Amino acid sequence: MIPGRVSIIVPCYNAAKYLDDAIHSVQAQTYDNFEILAVNDGSKDDTQKRLEEHASIDPRVRMFQQANAGPSAARNTAMRNITGEYISFLDADDVFLPEKLERQVAFLTAHPHVDLVHSDYYTSDAELNLTALTATRPTHVDTIETVAMRNSFPPSVPMFRRRLMETVGPFDEAFRMTEDWDYWIRCAKAGVFAYQPGAVVIYRTHGEQAHHDLDRMFRAGKKVLWKHFKSDLAFHQRALASWYAVHAKARWATAQHAKTGLFLAFSAIHKRIGAAAARFTDQRTTVHARQPLNLSK
Repeated sequence: MIPGRVSIIVPCYNAAKYLDDAIHSVQAQTYDNFEILAVNDGSKDDTQKRLEEHASIDPRVRMFQQANAGPSAARNTAMRNITGEYISFLDADDVFLPEKLERQVAFLTAHPHVDLVHSDYYTSDAELNLTALTATRPTHVDTIETVAMRNSFPPSVPMFRRRLMETVGPFDEAFRMTEDWDYWIRCAKAGVFAYQPGAVVIYRTHGEQAHHDLDRMFRAGKKVLWKHFKSDLAFHQRALASWYAVHAKARWATAQHAKTGLFLAFSAIHKRIGAAAARFTDQRTTVHARQPLNLSK
């Protein structure tokens, strides 16, 4: 392990259109102790050619190639080969803001008990015109509850320590969607999270993203919640209520008004079941976890 180095993991699938922006955003960082581990996950476009060109120019770009196995497998390939003390993911269609690495490394250095720091992010259109700013400030006292009630941040936002990765283990390759949510829940169970205000990433939205398949995304999210919380009926039902509410909003945004009403109804049902289960068992409905930190420096 090289102290202070950030290993930046970039899973790539048919990413040629946006890959240059992603890699250039790392090379433009105000913190230069990093390596880029880019994994071509069986792309059918010019992704491999673009990676070879970047690797030939910048020795910090390390290139891997594999048959298509999904983003979990691609990140696992990179994680087996990192040399850094810190880890940050970068989806190939997103970009880092210039001080992302410097700010988050400084934060983790100043707070050695923190395992993962997350910050805010911008959303943009396909041309990187900014459309929104999203804060990832914790919404609950329990870290796990904050993460479980919705997928709080895209993969490119946090930075975490190698020791957390070694504790948590690899991504679950059974998930090809919501795999990051599964991973963040596992991290929340194992380590200490902290919030540092300020945007560090631009999350690009475009028509080719997998999350536009709302039905598939919804089913995958339900599997994540079942995997982690099936033994706690009250908490599982509350998390399901939140997930239905999130997807009701998504359906409304795409003018699926009938589904919006249906999802809101199911959200209310799961919320009532969760409340009833909590009363029946006379137990807390939140999962015990380390309290999140809210530090601004």
